[in-house]
Amino acid sequence: MATDEYTTACLEKEAREYEKAIALFTKILREQNNTTNKNYLIMVYKRRAECYYKLAKFQNVIDDINKAKQEGFDISKDPDFFYMLNHCTMQCTLQQVINNFEDQARLDSRRGDYYRVIKSLDALKLSNIFTYREELPPERDRSQSRDRHKKRSIQ
Repeated sequence: MATDEYTTACLEKEAREYEKAIALFTKILREQNNTTNKNYLIMVYKRRAECYYKLAKFQNVIDDINKAKQEGFDISKDPDFFYMLNHCTMQCTLQQVINNFEDQARLDSRRGDYYRVIKSLDALKLSNIFTYREELPPERDRSQSRDRHKKRSIQ
């Protein structure tokens, strides 16, 4: 029965019906017992984490990957999940920072413009999150080392 539910959940995931897939994966995990194969549990946690990731539910992704690790999942051997875990951890931390600054902006009427507050965090480069592009340093016309070599050759 569980394998049928797992297959159905995977089909829902492939059809981008992530909420339905999550519900099925959750049902599978709830019905498991101590005799369930650890690799099967790891696989279910990983598939559910992928669904949460597609829905940008980053804390749920972290929770599922950590549960899979508790079951014996070696994340160092899976670069996709290693990236996913680190990306979600960064997003959760970043979201907390943004929430804190938004709260501060609401409390301080002089800083009511949230975007201005976030842009003021240039050291953290939070603006990149909102623009989705890397801000590059301005281009130089000439190399400074080339100028030094010219000066030496003239002397």
